[in-house]
Amino acid sequence: MLRLCQYLRSYILSMVMVSYVWCQVTAASQMIEAPKNPVDAFALAYTVDRMKVKGVYQIPLTQTGAVSSILIGLYPDAGKYWAGLVPICYQENKYYFGDALRLLPAESIQLLDIVDLKGIPRTIDLNRNLLAENISETIVSIQKSPALLLRVTKNSTLKQEILILTTIGPSPRMLWRETIRSIRQDGGGYDTLRMQLIQGAGEYLEITLVQTTLPGKGEKPYRPGPPRRLRFVMTDGSYQLNMK
Repeated sequence: MLRLCQYLRSYILSMVMVSYVWCQVTAASQMIEAPKNPVDAFALAYTVDRMKVKGVYQIPLTQTGAVSSILIGLYPDAGKYWAGLVPICYQENKYYFGDALRLLPAESIQLLDIVDLKGIPRTIDLNRNLLAENISETIVSIQKSPALLLRVTKNSTLKQEILILTTIGPSPRMLWRETIRSIRQDGGGYDTLRMQLIQGAGEYLEITLVQTTLPGKGEKPYRPGPPRRLRFVMTDGSYQLNMK
């Protein structure tokens, strides 16, 4: 009986190891190596002609981390351009694609900031673009919950700027999106004066936006009242508008 139990235990362990190795081999065989050129890599991630992608920008994170860098840019699909995000992962001295994230139709996309959603409350400068040379490995490595803050522009009947928060990882997720500027052709609409990350009741920082209305050309002067304040709270894995 003892020998039978030992045999069964040995057999089960061997099957587990075979299964583990098979899964590792299968996962590795499904990984696609990323070209070193950011434009080539971004185009390949979305299976489009490299000559048709626009505004590709590489965000360096770490040299040897699970996600070494992130690519953002615009790619064509169904007759319009979309903003996209592609993580580049590092494994066994090679660089591979993570899961490409489709964001929204856009004319441009920029990195505004890298923020720690469980960090110190602060005000976000909405007029900045965070450049690659200003990004240090410590920005992400010491953060408890790092996220990319991106700014996307759209131009149609309205000129719009949208802020997007995404997670940083091999399979990024969109945590939040909000239009912070919407201007009609006559100049009327609304604009955001200030964005803040503030400490709330939960472990994640809350987001507040302070907005004001803008009169259109030829409109009579009026008193729009105090600026509107919007508050967003992390709920079930994403930031939601809090009406309280």
